[in-house]
Amino acid sequence: NILLSYEIIFIDDGSTDKSSSKEDWSSQQGNNEEVHLYDVEVGTYFVIAYTYFRANDFTIIADLTYPPENLDSDDAIELFPGVEYGPMSGYDGLDQFFKINVPTGTERLEVNNSQIYMTRELRCTQDVIAFYSDERLKEKLGKIESPLDKISKLEAFYYVNNDLAKEKGFDDDKKQIGLSAQQVKEVMPEVVHSAPFDTDFTEDGEMFSTSGEDYLTLKYDRLVPLLVEGIKEQTEIVKSQQREIDELKEMVKLLLNK
Repeated sequence: NILLSYEIIFIDDGSTDKSSSKEDWSSQQGNNEEVHLYDVEVGTYFVIAYTYFRANDFTIIADLTYPPENLDSDDAIELFPGVEYGPMSGYDGLDQFFKINVPTGTERLEVNNSQIYMTRELRCTQDVIAFYSDERLKEKLGKIESPLDKISKLEAFYYVNNDLAKEKGFDDDKKQIGLSAQQVKEVMPEVVHSAPFDTDFTEDGEMFSTSGEDYLTLKYDRLVPLLVEGIKEQTEIVKSQQREIDELKEMVKLLLNK
C-alpha cells in the first residue's frame, strides 16, 4: 500500500507564513498501485511507501501533468454527445483541452478514450456530422451479397417499451417503430453493437456488459447500404421481368397476325 502525503510551507511577500497539507492513499494493496493529487501547489511532496511484509524489487515513479496550452475556453475543442473526435496523435505526448455543454435534465456524463455517454435524450437544432465516408479512406472488401434475401429476413414493427425496458430506465409509453437487433445480427452483424445503457469499460479499455445479459442496439444509418443494394437488385429484377413481358407481347402480336 502507498501513502502519498505532502506538507508545504512557503512565504508570501516575505511577511506571511502559510502552510497547507494534502494526502491521498492508494485504494488497494499489491502491485501497480497509483495515487494522484490534483490542484497541486509548488513545493516538495513526500511519497511514503510501506508494506506489512517483505518487499522485493520495489520500483516507484512520479510524473507531473501540466495544463494544456489551449486552456482558455475560447480555444478548447468542443465535443458533442455520441460524436467521436479524432484520431489524435502526439510525437512528444498528447495534452489537449476539450469542453462539452451539458443540457438541463442530463443524468450522467461519461467520457472515455473513445466515446461520450449520455443517459438522456439528445436534441440538436442543427445537423450532426460525424465519422467519414470518403472513398479515399476505404479499402473495399467486396459487395453486399444477396441484399434482398437479407432484407426479407428482417421484420419492421411497431412497439412500446415493455416492463423490462422500463426497469432499465426507458419509461415512456410512446408508440415507436424499429427492428430486432437479434434479427439484424443474423444478416448484418457489422451494424449491431452493445447497448450503451448496459456497457462499461475495464481499466484496460475493454467493453463489457454490466448486467451480463449483453443487451444490443443498432446503428440504423449503417443499414442504408443494404437498402441501396436491395433497391438496385430489385430494379434489375423488374427490368428483367419487363424485358420478358415485352418479348411475350411481341410473340402474342406475331401469333395474332398470322
